[in-house]
Amino acid sequence: MTAFSPVLLISPEGDAAHATADAALHRLGDALQQLGYTVVRASSTDEGLALVNADPLFAAVVLDWDLGDGKLCSREAALAILHGVRSRSRLMPVFLAVDRAVPAALPLSVARDVHGYLHPLTETSETTARRLDFAVRQYYAGLVSPYLRALKQQIDDGPSLWGGAGHHGGEAFRRHPVGVEFQRLFGDLARADIYLEQAARLEPGDAEVLEHLGDLYAKRQERDRALATYRRALGFKPSERVARELGDRIRTLEAKSAAGR
Repeated sequence: MTAFSPVLLISPEGDAAHATADAALHRLGDALQQLGYTVVRASSTDEGLALVNADPLFAAVVLDWDLGDGKLCSREAALAILHGVRSRSRLMPVFLAVDRAVPAALPLSVARDVHGYLHPLTETSETTARRLDFAVRQYYAGLVSPYLRALKQQIDDGPSLWGGAGHHGGEAFRRHPVGVEFQRLFGDLARADIYLEQAARLEPGDAEVLEHLGDLYAKRQERDRALATYRRALGFKPSERVARELGDRIRTLEAKSAAGR
């Protein structure tokens, strides 16, 4: 089973000529579910665009371009969906479901922003699902740093390692010479640093993540970075509580700077 975000299938409902395409995409959705994905279906490009704009956490998007009845997806609708995806992620896989090897009348503005083409009418749903799954795994592998990727892999695999840094709160790890030396050099803040900075990159507009990252910089005596991070968080119009906390932190650090402490 995967731990990835849902896959969005966008296929406008058609007449009887489109029934074969609808059935093929339904089988693709079933095959993706067998691989562990949640599948979200949109029955119009407007609905698909609304879902793209509302939720940035899709693992991939599949757009019906010309399946079944030969009617092309509206160029404007496709561009709007692609723009919605690319405004949040340059790398998220976007596939066009097409009726032939070379899609008909595909504008360059659409082609340059898609990951590739799927052929659900001419290949098995299992084959198409595996191709999409491979693209999603490559996409997720590129989102994290090598160190965080290794940690994620360890979590996904679920091994029980008595000497792991997170096993029973790291008790055995801290008793091992390697663990002792690691903690002496980096302290417990090392892990917080990795996770918070990664979270801030993945969710750049999350004021609470930035608040915690600012707290980390403040604890490390990196006052200028902490102040800049707190002020950046305020720029995202956080809740009243978070804004009040950020204001208090900024005033405290400014007072320390003015006093030379």
